[in-house]
Amino acid sequence: MNSERGRPQLRFGEQLLILLEKEWLQMVRDPVIFMGALLLIVLIVLFGWGLSMDLLKVPAVLTAGESTVLTAEVRAAFRGSPYFELTEVPSRQDAEMLFAARRTEVIIDLPPGFTRDAAMGRAQIGLTVHGVDASAASIIRTYAAAVVAGLSRFVKTLLCWEALRARRLRRQEPQHFSPAHGSMKPTPPPGIWFRGFQSWY
Repeated sequence: MNSERGRPQLRFGEQLLILLEKEWLQMVRDPVIFMGALLLIVLIVLFGWGLSMDLLKVPAVLTAGESTVLTAEVRAAFRGSPYFELTEVPSRQDAEMLFAARRTEVIIDLPPGFTRDAAMGRAQIGLTVHGVDASAASIIRTYAAAVVAGLSRFVKTLLCWEALRARRLRRQEPQHFSPAHGSMKPTPPPGIWFRGFQSWY
């Protein structure tokens, strides 16, 4: 026992190196263990860097029923996204022709009166996605929702600024006459709420 107490204690690093050397020699002697460890390393590298669920440059077409500052901002937001490769077409019919020919995966539709509806807080964007691959369609919807969410601050600022300018011109709160009640009611404050997308599969 005295001889064991007299032995120098190995440091943790030295113990680790001895253990690694022992396991390496064991793997070299047994090809099955060596191939299993090599396959594990390859899978880790492949799933870590080689595979990605991101969809980039998804072909998309946009149709706009009007040309305003707001629709231009929506167009710029989708074009600035790395997930969409946007092309604008003059009509919904042209977009559906490209969609049927599988030359595009997404139709983004801004209906007529979009800016007016945004000022009333009820604007909606139509989104048509190919549903052959349900997983890809779900990812595309998520990307589109993220783009629209990024527009919220700009849209709210723009509409509030336009409302403030209109109030200064009128020098009074905007109101409208209600024939049913025979009284004046205040107009709702400007704002925009995207209540979701209309999707067809």
